Amino acid sequence: NDAGINHILSVPNLEKLHISKTTVTAKGVKLLASLKNLSLLDLGGLPVDDASLASLQVLKNLQHIELWGSKISNKGAAVLNTFPKLTHLNLDWTSVTKLPNLSSLECLNMSNCTIDSILEDDKAPLTKLIFSGSTFLNEAGTLLYANTNNLSFLDLAHTGLDKFFFLSKMKVIEHLNLSSCMMDDNSVEMVACIGGKLKSLNLSGTWVSSAGVGILAGHVPNLEILSLSQTSVEDTALAFISLMPSLKVVDLSNTNIKGI
Repeated sequence: NDAGINHILSVPNLEKLHISKTTVTAKGVKLLASLKNLSLLDLGGLPVDDASLASLQVLKNLQHIELWGSKISNKGAAVLNTFPKLTHLNLDWTSVTKLPNLSSLECLNMSNCTIDSILEDDKAPLTKLIFSGSTFLNEAGTLLYANTNNLSFLDLAHTGLDKFFFLSKMKVIEHLNLSSCMMDDNSVEMVACIGGKLKSLNLSGTWVSSAGVGILAGHVPNLEILSLSQTSVEDTALAFISLMPSLKVVDLSNTNIKGI
């Protein structure tokens, strides 16, 4: 709790602090501003508000901050660009819809958020993006300006997206989760075009059929994990799957596979 924070402050050389899901309040969070060596701060599930986040701007060594489930708004998020070394940011389950330019950001989690405009600065060296369960207010502009040239991990599960032209820039993507998106056999061609380094692909709950699997075959030489559960694929897909030389795990549950 807040009283315990005073004891933590007696260890001034702390570099990493995890206090998620404790009873620390926004007032207690403000006290952490004296821990100038912090590089990782996990405040997940705490009632961190805009004012308490602003009080932490003095922590110039922060590289990783967990703010999931907090009370941060767009106003509070605007101060995130005062952390010059910030590489990892988790805003899962917050009301943040916009982000400032974060030029050092590598990993971002904005799952279960309503997203308006983010990552419009093409300088951030992004490698991992998680948007599972989020709603994009401007689908056409999704990741349009973001620097995704080095992106290796993208999770768009349960976002309901039906436009995927932004995938074309992701030449080094290794892990792609599109489960429960509105992807069909036509749009799966966009995945095939960037499939050279894919290791895991989740198409569960999409509109992809056996024909779509056929489009992927020959374009995913390194694919190890493929999930097609809750799709309309049937036995003809098995021949296409056999053409994927690196596969180790295949999920065909709740499909039309009969094995005849």
